[in-house]
Amino acid sequence: MKDSNYLRLNRIMHQKKRYRVLVKVLEKMVTLLTFASYPLLLAYLYFKKIEWLIPMVLVPGFGFLAVTFIRSGINAKRPYEALEFEPSIMKDTTGHSFPSRHAFSIFMIAITYFFVDKGSGILVGFMGVLLCILRVLGGVHYIRDVVAGAFSAVIYGAICYCMIL
Repeated sequence: MKDSNYLRLNRIMHQKKRYRVLVKVLEKMVTLLTFASYPLLLAYLYFKKIEWLIPMVLVPGFGFLAVTFIRSGINAKRPYEALEFEPSIMKDTTGHSFPSRHAFSIFMIAITYFFVDKGSGILVGFMGVLLCILRVLGGVHYIRDVVAGAFSAVIYGAICYCMIL
């Protein structure tokens, strides 16, 4: 997306307060629902498939640490920093935009669910797509940030789980 499109999108978001509120509320809801569901998945694994529990804690955990390390090294500016506008989703951090850790995390949870139950994994994947759209609309990520986060989670998770499980 070109910089002028981000600025135009931001102008539209700020002209319509209900858009900003909707983006903020949906982004929080999707994030909380998905991340809160992960401990429930782990509880299920503890009672039903105990041998999968440790890999399904370690694979996402190491992936999260790797993405955090990588994005710290890259330290890419966020759209609101580079283009100097107020994002709809308030952030007090600078840099660390690429790859999106939110996108990585939600798609890592989705791929983890997918290996346990395909339908649940697909549902969480749809929530991941929604979260990525909301993060871009909210002005805190470029499209490349969320695509890189999502893609890396799916590839990393699929490779690790196929090797381990």
